[in-house]
Order: sequence, then structure tokens, then C-alpha cells
Amino acid sequence: MNQNNNESTAQFIDKFLHRTAIGTLLMTCAYAVSSAMYLVSEEVAATLDVVELLLALSAVVVVLPVFIQMVRLRSRQQCGQAELDGYMAEVLKKACVKAFSFTFVFLILLEATSEKYLTKLPTGFFINVIRAFSLGVFSLTFLLLLRSDDAETEDHFDDPQQS
Repeated sequence: MNQNNNESTAQFIDKFLHRTAIGTLLMTCAYAVSSAMYLVSEEVAATLDVVELLLALSAVVVVLPVFIQMVRLRSRQQCGQAELDGYMAEVLKKACVKAFSFTFVFLILLEATSEKYLTKLPTGFFINVIRAFSLGVFSLTFLLLLRSDDAETEDHFDDPQQS
């Protein structure tokens, strides 16, 4: 792969997935702020609207450059399916499964709660809450799995007795 910093395709894909998780975390915050706008006064909601826009734009700034690079690599066929089946992709799959599982349980709990206690809130509130929850679980799980695996790897390199 011929990039400015001479990173390998695997390193680029790792960076792509990591930035995607960070962008997803930023969108989680944007959806959470959007949900909060239903619960506060008009003045505060106007401020939160600006915060939501800034969070969404930040997500675009984080993800768009690597997304464009990925599209270029795929169009030049420099990045095939073999590169996408690495360690980071496995972490991504685990995060997706956890996000789906937790979101499903959350939907069941939200249904029971909303029928009794949250009856006056509009549909948009619930849609944003569900988006925030699902994306939040995904991005946090991805980043935590990545971090815990990195810590385990560093421990094995630090202690020669564990080989």
C-alpha cells in the first residue's frame, strides 16, 4: 500500500475500523443529545441542537478521510476480503453481536417502561434513545474489547515467563 506514512493494508484497515468505532461513539452522543432535547426547555434545546450538529460533524471529520481511502483501495483492488478478515474484524463482529443482544433486551425493557411511565413522549424520542443505546453499546464494546486485548498482548510481551 502506497500511502504517506507507508502503513500496510492491515494497519490501514485497523485504523479504519478504529476510527469507525470512534465516529460511532460520537454519533451515540449526538443521538443522546437529540433525545435530551425532548426533555428540556426550548432555550436549552436550542443549545443542544448546536451541540448535536457539532458532534455529527465531528463524526464525519473522523470517519470520512479513512472512508475515502478505503473506497480508493477497494476500487484499485488493493484491499480484498482477505485483509478484512483479520483480528480487528473479529473484534468488530463480537461488538456487533453484543450490541444486537443488548439492544434486543433494551427494547423489551423500554417497551414495558414506556407503556406505564413514558406515555407522553413522542416517537422521535424513543427512536433516538434506541439509536444512542445500540450505537453506544457497539462502539464501547468494540473499543473495550480492543483495549483489553491490547493489554493482554502487552503483558505477554513484558513477561518472558508467560510464553
